[in-house]
Amino acid sequence: MLTGRATARAKDADGPVEMTRMLKLAKASSIKARTQSINQLKAVLVAADTELREALSGLSSTVLFRRCAELEAHTPHDVTTAATYTLRLLARRILELSTEIRDLERRITDVIAEHAPKLLERRGVGPDSAAALLITAGDNPDRCAARRPLPPCAASIQSTHPPARPHVAASTEVEIDRPTPRCTASSCPVCVGMPRPAPTWHGASRRARPGGR
Repeated sequence: MLTGRATARAKDADGPVEMTRMLKLAKASSIKARTQSINQLKAVLVAADTELREALSGLSSTVLFRRCAELEAHTPHDVTTAATYTLRLLARRILELSTEIRDLERRITDVIAEHAPKLLERRGVGPDSAAALLITAGDNPDRCAARRPLPPCAASIQSTHPPARPHVAASTEVEIDRPTPRCTASSCPVCVGMPRPAPTWHGASRRARPGGR
């Protein structure tokens, strides 16, 4: 921007896409916190008293969290009561974060359904994928300018198909003596001022050239 050559515009942050970005940010934070709490709960359960551990074994994750949240916990005074108190605390935190995540998912879906309903109608595009696409585009997707045209030499190289490889039994002298194609555009900023390649010795073998080995 300081040189005056940049023409790109910054993303606007005053529309529904910015709303979606904030909600998605909060959701990602809640998911990370819930994952940490789940790992901590299972680590405490492994080190808990044998009787408590056996009473909570064999349960699904949802039932385990609810059962731990219903534990009777008093002021910790030993390892067993401390484990019970911690399991109850972590389980309630997990349930609260799960409720928070579902609420954020609903709000993100509502924003997208109101401002970009056709995006959710696409097959395989859910609220998370739609939110990621909208955040990438921004509130002003028209800011993206067209690409600059390629230099004449680059355009000619891209439009030219690579030559077919010679047969394995053919001599390599043909490929060695073939001159390198050069851009003929006089206005090309890449090729102006470059020295022209030295002439090649067509029809002569490498040993017949001066200084050849």
